[in-house]
Formats: sequence, structure tokens, C-alpha cells
Amino acid sequence: MPTTMKSDPPIQAAPTVLILTDGKIGDLAQCRGIAQQLTTPNSVTERVVKPGWLYALPLPGIRVQKDQRRGSAQSVFEPPAPDVILASGRRTLPYLREFRQHRGSAFKPLIIYLKDPRLGRGLTDFIWAPTHDGLSGTNMISTHTSPHGFDETTLTRAHAGAQQRFAPFPGPFTGVILGGNSGSVKWNRKSAGDFAEIVREAARNGSVLVTASRRTPPVLMNAVKTALLENLSENSAWIWDGEGENPYLQILSHSDILLVTGDSHNMVSESLATGAPVYVYRPPRLQSKLHSFLNEMEKLRAIRNARPGHPLEPFSGVKMDATAEIVAAIRTRYAAGT
Repeated sequence: MPTTMKSDPPIQAAPTVLILTDGKIGDLAQCRGIAQQLTTPNSVTERVVKPGWLYALPLPGIRVQKDQRRGSAQSVFEPPAPDVILASGRRTLPYLREFRQHRGSAFKPLIIYLKDPRLGRGLTDFIWAPTHDGLSGTNMISTHTSPHGFDETTLTRAHAGAQQRFAPFPGPFTGVILGGNSGSVKWNRKSAGDFAEIVREAARNGSVLVTASRRTPPVLMNAVKTALLENLSENSAWIWDGEGENPYLQILSHSDILLVTGDSHNMVSESLATGAPVYVYRPPRLQSKLHSFLNEMEKLRAIRNARPGHPLEPFSGVKMDATAEIVAAIRTRYAAGT
């Protein structure tokens, strides 16, 4: 009797993904991090939508403006439709409404939204939101930390480059990650001075590596520069001058301790992915949701609070990265609709 060979299941092609944002770098970074694990690089398209002010209002039922609808030169709706849309930013909601109204019975594209779409929750098929947003329900997942593209391979590659870049500086290394003004947070001379005092103290043991974000105000950067360059030898500090590619990832991967401003959920999440000890400075008027997130991280012993007069002592870091969990949930949802 002939033997029947059991064949492996067919390999499905990588899903095509459209990343749709209104241009905010934090939203784009989260979408890219998911797409990196969900599919292949050549299966990803990125589009930034910039509707006029009237069409950007958070009103229910608002349409895509005429010059960006189907058939226009700037349209994101031309075939073939992507398998998956990764969207973030409220200005994308009219576009999601348009996709949802015109998709066929194949349930394509699958619409994934990152963070709380609020009035647009009914336009999505699946939502990721940080736990501190307090969302719950079917077809969604909540995690403490946000998705990003800093997996083990990426961090290892960055560390190799950092070893060469920072070779002239003595260790151990404290990486200083500067955020900036955001929401209710407005850095001033007092808060910037308090943070700079923590940085000055850290530089007394090894080297400090500093990088800034697009939101970093001059008052914060100048306070840090003054604390380092006027009181310490030049070889104890390295500060990104804003030229060329931001060494953010290299600093994350190379540092023995990380000091992060608490005004960015993304930056704290990305720091926690390294497994290094993470200290977080909470600027005045920090949003209650971010306090909730940081309080939970402190309970889990994943971070410690940074305060003037308290040295940044080494401790056992807790590596946290929810990206793979989020991607797995999206894969399950995608498989259920195909």
C-alpha cells in the first residue's frame, strides 16, 4: 500500500502593509516597529496625510477632502488595496472611514489603529492602546510599553557601531535621552536645572552620552551642556550636535545606565527594551496617564525615579518589549479575516 506523505502547509505571502499617519514621528515609529515584524520591508508603503484644517477637525462623519479622494493624484485609495493598514493619529480617521466603506467582502484591508481613536473606534478592526489609556474590549490589545523596531538584532548592530564611535571615552556609560515640551509639560529653568544636576552627578563616574529629540527646548539642552562642559573634562561627555543621523539607538544599546525624561511613553518603552537600568526624571505638570505608566513600571522594578541629589546607582534592569506580543495578536486577527 503506498505511503501518503504529509506535506507542509503552504507558505502564505507576506501581507502588504500601508502605514498611514499624519506625520508625527512617535506614531510613525510605533507603526514601523510593528510592520518590521509583521511583514517584509518591500511589502510596506508609508503615506502621510495632511488634510486642511476643516477636514482635520475631530468630528464624527467627516469625509476625506475632495482633492485626496479616489481618483485624485494624491489619493491613498488607488488599487491594489493593502492587506493591512497600520494607522495612528486622529487625522487619519476620515481615510479609514473611506477604506472601510469601499472594501469588499474579503475584509480587505484589515484596519489596525494604534492608541485610542476615540470617536473613530467603530472605523477599526483591531486596536492597540497602552494600558494607561484604560481601554478594554474585544478586538484590541493593551500593553504597558509601546511597540518599536528595536529588536535584539537591531540593538546588537547598533552596539557594534557605538563601540567604535565612543571608543575614546572611558566607561561606564550613562546614556541621557532628552525629550521636551509635550502636552502640559513645559520645561523651564528650574526643571531643566534640576535635571542638569542629575546629569552632572552621573558624569562623575565614567562618561555621559547625550542625545536630544525634535521636541527638546533650548532651555533643557543648554542646561545639560553647561552642567557637563563647564564643570568636567571634555573626555567625560559626548553630546550630539544635531548634525547627521541621531545616535539615539547607539546610545541606548551602549549605555550601562539610562537616564530618560518622562515626557515620552515611547522613549521610556524603547529604553526598557535594552535591559539596562533605567532612571526616569518626571518633569513638573507631567500628564496623569504618564504618571500612571511610570508608577506601574516602578512597581515592577523596571525603572527608578531620578531626583537631584540622588546618584544613579546600578541596579538589575528589567527588559520589557511588548512588540512581539502585539504583532502576534495582529497576526491572529489577520488570519481570522482571511
